[in-house]
Amino acid sequence: MKWMYDMKIGMKLLVSFIIIALITGVVGIIGIINIQNIQNSNVILYEKMTLPIAEVGQISTSYQRMRVIVRDMIIENNADLIQSNADKVDIRNQEIDESAAAFQETLIDPEMQATFEKFMASRKVLADEFKKVKALALENRDAEAFALLADTGSYEIAATAEMDAINKLVPMKLTEAENTEKVNAAAAASAMNMMIIVTLISFVVALVFGLVLRAMISKPLQQANQMIKEMGRGHFSMRLAMKRKDEIGEMATLMDTFSDELQNIVIGTMNQMSNGDMSANVEPKDDQDELSPALKLTIETIRGLIDESSRLAQSAIQGQWETRGDADRFNGGFKKIVEGVNATLDTVVDKMVWYEAIIDAVPFPLHVTDNDMKWTFMNKSFEAMMVNNHVIKDRAAGLGMDCYHADANICQTEGCGIRRLVDHGLSDSYFDWFGRNYRQDTAYLKDSKGENVGFVEVVTDLTPLIRVSDFTKNEVNRLANNLLHLAAGDLHFDLEISEADEYTSEVRAQFNEIRNSLEEVKSSVENLVTDTSMLVQAGVDGQLEIRAEVAKHQGDFAKIVDGVNATLDAVVAPVQEASSVLKELSLGNLTTGMIGNYNGDYAIIKESMNQTVTFLKRYVDEITLTLEAVGQGNLNQQISTEYLGDFLAIKMALNDITSTLSTTMAEINEAAGQVEAGAVQISDGGQALSQGTTEQASAIEELNATIEEVAGETKKNAVRANEANQRAQEVRDNAEVGNQQMTEMVTAMVDINESSKNISRIIKVIDDIAFQTNILALNAAVEAARAGQHGKGFAVVAEEVRSLAARSAEAAKETTGLIEGSIDKVETGTKIADQTAESLKDILREIEKVTGLVGDIAQASSEQASEIAQITEGIEQISQVVQTNSATAEESAAASEELSGQAEMLKQMVGAFQLKSSGYVEKNLNQPRAEMLVSSNDRVPQPTIMLDDMEMDKY
Repeated sequence: MKWMYDMKIGMKLLVSFIIIALITGVVGIIGIINIQNIQNSNVILYEKMTLPIAEVGQISTSYQRMRVIVRDMIIENNADLIQSNADKVDIRNQEIDESAAAFQETLIDPEMQATFEKFMASRKVLADEFKKVKALALENRDAEAFALLADTGSYEIAATAEMDAINKLVPMKLTEAENTEKVNAAAAASAMNMMIIVTLISFVVALVFGLVLRAMISKPLQQANQMIKEMGRGHFSMRLAMKRKDEIGEMATLMDTFSDELQNIVIGTMNQMSNGDMSANVEPKDDQDELSPALKLTIETIRGLIDESSRLAQSAIQGQWETRGDADRFNGGFKKIVEGVNATLDTVVDKMVWYEAIIDAVPFPLHVTDNDMKWTFMNKSFEAMMVNNHVIKDRAAGLGMDCYHADANICQTEGCGIRRLVDHGLSDSYFDWFGRNYRQDTAYLKDSKGENVGFVEVVTDLTPLIRVSDFTKNEVNRLANNLLHLAAGDLHFDLEISEADEYTSEVRAQFNEIRNSLEEVKSSVENLVTDTSMLVQAGVDGQLEIRAEVAKHQGDFAKIVDGVNATLDAVVAPVQEASSVLKELSLGNLTTGMIGNYNGDYAIIKESMNQTVTFLKRYVDEITLTLEAVGQGNLNQQISTEYLGDFLAIKMALNDITSTLSTTMAEINEAAGQVEAGAVQISDGGQALSQGTTEQASAIEELNATIEEVAGETKKNAVRANEANQRAQEVRDNAEVGNQQMTEMVTAMVDINESSKNISRIIKVIDDIAFQTNILALNAAVEAARAGQHGKGFAVVAEEVRSLAARSAEAAKETTGLIEGSIDKVETGTKIADQTAESLKDILREIEKVTGLVGDIAQASSEQASEIAQITEGIEQISQVVQTNSATAEESAAASEELSGQAEMLKQMVGAFQLKSSGYVEKNLNQPRAEMLVSSNDRVPQPTIMLDDMEMDKY
């Protein structure tokens, strides 16, 4: 076995390592195969699972941008700008199609494939709906286009379906990735088990070879090791004194020699160096001496390294991070040490600058304090806010300063953000600072051990939201008050809009348009009221020819004024013609009549007037013929035509006259022989008859005067009733106009409500953007996880971005609450306007009833006036007859003295009359019952004239 001992250790190890290498190769091949399988699975996990999630995020982002572009396209009125926005939508659709194509290539699961097909189907539906929206936008039919974008609109429904499909794909991909990760973990576990088994086998084989080599190498090495240990203990007296020819024997000889040299040369110097004393000055003994020069160079190098380390440490303490060590002064490992220190400083400084740049890029003011509430960091936004308000000069000056120097209204109070977090666990606080409103979110800052080392506070400026909310609330209240004034008929509106600031100028412009519209409504209503008042005054003054000027009004107002003018024309024409006909009647012209073409009640007035004239003419003609016949001595007259109303009394009076005259003539003819004897009695009777007739004529004249007064009052009542009817009609028209204006006002309130809902949709888009930011943060977290140790810093940033996205979503929800409050107030105003409109409708219905009643009264008064006029005319005729009878009675009384001498002459004259047949008997309503005619067969042999109280009025 001596040959084995004399064999070189390299050959021994080579043989052993060749055998172990073969075994290790087997283990490596198995491990490589398993690692390759795991790597392939990881590639699939990345390419088929992780990247598609990013593609879905890109689809969602392009979709949200496309929604904003569609809204801008509808708002634009220029066709070129509309087409430009439509082209942008096409670009976004192309981006979505490219991402969808890339995502489709990664589909494995059939269920996910079905969901993707639903997504593509919804894309086609949404494309068709976009064509409709684009067509409406090009025609500037914005209201209809926005209706499609409403919650119940076809475009919004299609868009919601597409977004739902997108939202389903992400969790499905995550589930698929989780399953793949589980498979990879199982494969890794299996590979690990196999590697353990093969490694154990290799270990056993290697152990066998180790035992063999141990017998050859280990024992001498143990002796050498023991010597080295002794040397390590400072015992340099031990010597190996081996007689072997291999490397171990050679090494033993060298170690013995080296121990001698160390014991004699190096130990003293090393003792000084071990004590940190670099002052030793080692000089070489001769030119061949290598240990002393090396030791000297080592001492000098260590001195330089100590100087560089001290200089770098001092620069770091002073904040001079740009200072670096001079690596060119050293060689080998010492140079690498200095270069490593420089690289470490570069990495630290780069990371510091990188993280600081990230935080400076955050648009929200952010500052950090230590546990003593002293500033340790502030980003650019917070620095600008402090500098602009003269709190600090720059952030370098602010570091180490107490944070209460910001002098906000919550500083050093219970409302302090840090106090609320520490004492109550509340992370949010609100404060006013230099005339603005802010919200501050506070969180603990922890070190790597999880211990609190300070606080991080993020400031959000709420001034724009609060200013816009307050401005909108004030203007909506002003608008509601103006509408209440309009509903009450009060046109004294408050049209002064509050001054706008940098945040409310756009809202003020919108309310200014509403103010202009309301001012136009006020002007139109005032013009309508002015013309209505003018027409009412003209009607009161009897100036029926005055009309309103239609050109001063527009739209339905012009139609209303034109309708009022037309109504006046329709009312005045029949009145004027009826007045003309009555004037002709007053002149005795019974051939007149109304010939105008009228409708409705005016046609009834025309027909009644013409019928009245016809009846009067027929009555007068028949009475005239009867009186003419009587005047010619023909007393055999009888009016048999049917008379109406008071004309029946005239008919009966005329028939009584002819009957009475005929009977009288017959009796005079029979009693002619008695005339002479009763001349004195006839004279007395004539005087009495004359006196009674005179009294009767006087009574008739008084009655006629009374009836004329009644006729005048009735005519005035008819005129007033007509005027009341006209005023009621005008009030009805005005109420209809007011109802129409109230309807338009309700429509305007609905438009305001729709605008507030559009604002709410914009806030929803902001919320969707926050959601997409959250998804991007999730993707960043996934990428950071894949990056492992190197992505931890990026994972922290992603977490902060996700936190900011959550807070942005919360702020969007609060803004949505404010907008919804404004919508509720607008809806309240709309309800008030609806109630006012309903009240106007009730007033309109009541006015219509009053108009009908007044019209009936006017018609009845007109008919009554006409009938009273007929009665007056009949009484006048009766008065004439009575006066004639009175004159006749006086003449009879005067002539009664000559009656006896002219009795024969009277008998001859009576014989000239044609008398009625003796069988006709009629009752006189104004006389006691008496026998009027005597039968021709009952001849009185000796007629007598009885002039007692019962028979006197008979003659």
